[in-house]
Amino acid sequence: LRNALLKKIPRFSSVNLSLASLNKLDINVVEREQFALYCGDSSTTENSICYFLDNTGFIFDLAPAFSDGVYFVYASRVSLESPMGKQFLPPEEFKSVLQFVESLPTLGMRPLTLTLAGEDFDITFSRGAHLILKRGSDLSLMYSNLSSFLNSESIKAEKDFLEKVTELDLRTENKVFYQFK
Repeated sequence: LRNALLKKIPRFSSVNLSLASLNKLDINVVEREQFALYCGDSSTTENSICYFLDNTGFIFDLAPAFSDGVYFVYASRVSLESPMGKQFLPPEEFKSVLQFVESLPTLGMRPLTLTLAGEDFDITFSRGAHLILKRGSDLSLMYSNLSSFLNSESIKAEKDFLEKVTELDLRTENKVFYQFK
């Protein structure tokens, strides 16, 4: 019964069953908490069917329409088929990606979406810029490289660098490539 309920209702994170008496079964459930959105093949919530996902990357319920920016959005260029009840990424990989994304504001970057694009992650920021990472990379090393790059004298000397850049590419080991508008 526990497994059937967990499979049938992905919103449940746990189900506990106990016999209160010979004729009474107590069922206690814990619901997943809404953490972010999964929006299929689009990185905006405007024209996409979106689902809630929890902080492990598990997609568990259809989400109502939201204005952009209410929730962080995870997307994929190739939509997951019937995403409810599936993981966006394996839990350990999702945890690593989540830590990376949550550390970006300390560098002055406000991420809005992360799109799985083949073997890459494409993170979009509030100013429209993109940060591209190779999936499977050491994200703590990527963060260190990005931090060193943004704190270098030449980049600091560039007035409003993050306002002018359209793309930061970290797919090449120990290098950051960038493009301006």
